[in-house]
Amino acid sequence: MRPNFADSVASAVRAPIRFCAPLEAAHEFSPRSSADNYALSARPHFANPDLIRPKRKRNHVNTTPYGTGGGIWQAGAGPASDGSYIYAATGNGTTFDVNNWPPVDMGDSLLKLNPSTLAVLDYYAPSDVYDWPPPNGQGRCIQDEDFGSGGALVVPSDFKYNSMNVVINADKESKLYVVNQGNLGQFGNNIQTIQTPLPLRDSNQGYWGSPAYLKYTTGGTTYYMIYYSATDQDTGVAPLPINGYQLATSGSSGPIPSTYLSTSTEFCDKTPTPSVSSSGTTTGTGIVWAIENQNGNNPNPGNCADTTQLYAILHAFNAITLTELYSSIGVNATKYNGASSFLTPTVFQGRVYMGTTGTKFHVFGLCSSQTSGCMQ
Repeated sequence: MRPNFADSVASAVRAPIRFCAPLEAAHEFSPRSSADNYALSARPHFANPDLIRPKRKRNHVNTTPYGTGGGIWQAGAGPASDGSYIYAATGNGTTFDVNNWPPVDMGDSLLKLNPSTLAVLDYYAPSDVYDWPPPNGQGRCIQDEDFGSGGALVVPSDFKYNSMNVVINADKESKLYVVNQGNLGQFGNNIQTIQTPLPLRDSNQGYWGSPAYLKYTTGGTTYYMIYYSATDQDTGVAPLPINGYQLATSGSSGPIPSTYLSTSTEFCDKTPTPSVSSSGTTTGTGIVWAIENQNGNNPNPGNCADTTQLYAILHAFNAITLTELYSSIGVNATKYNGASSFLTPTVFQGRVYMGTTGTKFHVFGLCSSQTSGCMQ
């Protein structure tokens, strides 16, 4: 049974509060419903409310009803679902009483939502949300250290870690987080937190993207992989590759290992969000696709400092070895536009779709299946 919201607010005054920006001078707060009386909505006063009054919505979720921020941006990724619930990570925002249930403001948190009512059913907030950088910092929000800088991966239920279904996401601290779908862990309690890849380029290394997942079987053994790519906001440092992690199904340290495979191709800001295609779980058919935001200083002299807008590049890698299978860099490049932030390849019915800046998107497929118009 959920505690009464008034009791929660009374106890919350003992917890730290972190506001990212000043609150509006005048706000009116009202409960959404008696069933979820802890989920409030903030309504600023305007001179002419008819000009800005939205149409009535059936349901909504306000992640920071008494504060600011807490948006769900996830580097362009949408919310995830396991078929029963919705999962989403929030970015910089007020964190107020997240070490109690129900939390009041849920900036920098992973949320589990009821798909019908959007009520918050469970959450996870990292233990450094109030004091990053440790030991006595001002907190994630003030330092712009989003927890929700990438989308959540609800790992398919055929993978389990110690019999638990899991959710994985990453943040601007270059850390990966693993939580139990059945109990996200609330404040600071999760299955695994691992900072990777190491060594860090610098304090600006982190994740601005989401992972891809692959299950494949070889020699009677089934393997589970995730593919992630970190990036660095400092354009003067070296770019970073896509890394492949073979997930463990049991153990005491968590499913994500400290060792991994890497692509030889490295990527500049913003992080590529890879996609995976395969012929079911058949060995050798898995391909990792990624779009590169090309930079004139990558690979030589080996940084991302060039500000010239160059064309986007589509890459394909063997999903088991991460060796490169294909690159569009030599394919009539003048036809391509530049890569915008957070681009993800879309794979559908044997073709790969790459969106770019401007009004163009590009379609890739086997030239042997085309009678004309194939760019080579």
